Amino acid sequence: MALLAASLLVIALIFSNMVSASILEDQNRELKSANEIIQAEYFMNVTAFSIPYYISYSIYDLESESCILTNNPFLPILEDTAKNSERYIEEDFFSDGDLDILYFAKTLENESGKYLFITAQNMDNNPADKILKNIPRAIGITIPTIFLVAFFMTFFVAKQTIKPVIKITNTAKTISSSNLENTLPLGRFNDEIDDLAKTFNRLFRQLKIDFEREKQFSSDVSHELKTPLSVIIGQANLLLRWGKDDPEQLEKSLLAIKDEAKSMEAIINNLLEITRVESQRIKPKVNKIVIRELFERLQNEFTQIAPNSKISFEDEEDLVLYNDNEMLHQVLTVSMSNSIKFAGSECSIKLKAVSDEDRIIITTHDDGPGFGDKNLEHVFDRFFCGDEAHTRGKGGCGLGLSIAKVLINAMEGSIAAEDDQGAVIKITLPAGIRYEIPE
Repeated sequence: MALLAASLLVIALIFSNMVSASILEDQNRELKSANEIIQAEYFMNVTAFSIPYYISYSIYDLESESCILTNNPFLPILEDTAKNSERYIEEDFFSDGDLDILYFAKTLENESGKYLFITAQNMDNNPADKILKNIPRAIGITIPTIFLVAFFMTFFVAKQTIKPVIKITNTAKTISSSNLENTLPLGRFNDEIDDLAKTFNRLFRQLKIDFEREKQFSSDVSHELKTPLSVIIGQANLLLRWGKDDPEQLEKSLLAIKDEAKSMEAIINNLLEITRVESQRIKPKVNKIVIRELFERLQNEFTQIAPNSKISFEDEEDLVLYNDNEMLHQVLTVSMSNSIKFAGSECSIKLKAVSDEDRIIITTHDDGPGFGDKNLEHVFDRFFCGDEAHTRGKGGCGLGLSIAKVLINAMEGSIAAEDDQGAVIKITLPAGIRYEIPE
């Protein structure tokens, strides 16, 4: 309100000065014009000058300091004003008041003598001068009124605006990690405050999803690590009781402890890899990937791992893309390892790559039992092994496809699972250069 009042005052003063300057300029122009007319007509021996009636004039002979001609005998000899009119005030000039005039004086000299031409306006009864004098009074009356009206209007608007903010603040104070399902209230106007509330509601929903995921993740980690720890503790207790005297049992227990320790190490390493990729501490190293060469490499590797399996590939277009070759190799290795694990060592795996506009779609397709409808939406969840109990009968810890998804996301692609007379993993990657290629 103080800023508003100050702004109004400044605007009013500027307006007043502009009006004053404009009126003064008009008066100055009029006095100069009348002075020039009197000069011209006087030397033409005209005694009745064609000037407005309210303009006083006097013509003085400066050598004798006598008034030659005037329509106002009270107009004194005044100094030459050069270019602009000037205000002249003499107190108690009249018996009943002061002399207050705006005048323009011009000195001319010729062969007949030296003359002073004066034109003036009486400012006592000048309407324009009265208006200028009344402007400050009008400003003094108007601004407080405008201030009060604006204050109450702004107070009302601000109060209505603050209401939803107060509701949002009170609701936000009650929200914690245990009740993120609560949402901030929305107003009636769908304005910026509502947009802010909607943004926070989306944030709370995402936080709830993340908290639930992390809670499930912690539970899964505990479950996965609990099993090898139980085996290790059991074998250690067995050795402490009597196994150390039995060479066969000693070796068996030590091998079991070693296997479970490796399992724990694999879980921890996989989790660390997921964390590093998600936190972008590991970024794709871009290079040229010839799809056929990548498929040939995978075929040679898995022929040695599972010699009874049948690995075939299809890449009729000799496709090329630019991305991280090792990341893509790791993702395809995970997919094919799952096929060997769940479809059997004698399964058939078909690799295929096709171009779709500016994308390349790579699929692995085995002839195994597939994922099953109820498992499709969970195959990329961490520690998911195809059943609710997270059984370890097939080996592994259920992190392979989770890592694959994280890697593909880092490569700005997408990965999906399907059932089509076997398990299908579909990887979609941009075909063009998405990153700067190092020299």
